[in-house]
Amino acid sequence: MTNDKSLKINPLDLEVPLGGQIIRNFELTPSLPNPDAQQWQLDEIGYENVKGITETIVRFAQNEKQIERDLERAVLIVNMKQNPDNDGVWRFALNGAATKDKTKDEDTNHDIALEIINDGLTLMAFVHVYRPSEEHIKFGYVASYTHHKSGKVDIFESSDPGFVPIRPE
Repeated sequence: MTNDKSLKINPLDLEVPLGGQIIRNFELTPSLPNPDAQQWQLDEIGYENVKGITETIVRFAQNEKQIERDLERAVLIVNMKQNPDNDGVWRFALNGAATKDKTKDEDTNHDIALEIINDGLTLMAFVHVYRPSEEHIKFGYVASYTHHKSGKVDIFESSDPGFVPIRPE
């Protein structure tokens, strides 16, 4: 991802199999605010190796069986990659993500649950879509940055990703 105002959307489209689950791994490389620097970079590792993801779409199959819908999920594991251009340590903070519109809950169906593990270096997102719906959730990753020299801690939020959980009627 770059600072270019004409940034192309680079979506990652994932499909959860009927009655099943998927697990995908990502690396998030944050950066300190700087108009000349690269923005936070989200890359998938291990499957399609998609680089610079700007939106993640998770599609669930149409499914009449309630018990299967309850168990279907996508587990997205996002590991914090330390930026070699920064002289400090990044960790996920404050639940790891925040929706862009602070005045309302953009995840009205409560399809996404977040958990921070691994001493703040890993964010796990559990995505379930129980009823037919499609939400377009704009959010930012939230991370703390501890400066090596001073020990000062700052909190930053990324500005780019979107998330779309979908289950057809």
